[in-house]
Amino acid sequence: MPNPVRSATIAQNGHKAHASDFTVKWVYDLPRNVEPINPILDAFQHLYNHHRPHGALGWLAPAQDLAKLKAKDTSPSQRST
Repeated sequence: MPNPVRSATIAQNGHKAHASDFTVKWVYDLPRNVEPINPILDAFQHLYNHHRPHGALGWLAPAQDLAKLKAKDTSPSQRST
């Protein structure tokens, strides 16, 4: 019969090894400045704001919802001059 304490220790040690692999790969390999990451962040921001539907916005992307709100707003006091 397997020993539950030993099984838990093996599982915990396995988790620690995985965590250290994550640290080595993702923390120590990060660039020293944000310049190399900027194109990736810009692409994500565009995807997030223009293509990703959001349930709270009626499954529209944020940019689509904003355009819809701007088209609806016809009151003179809210128009920019």
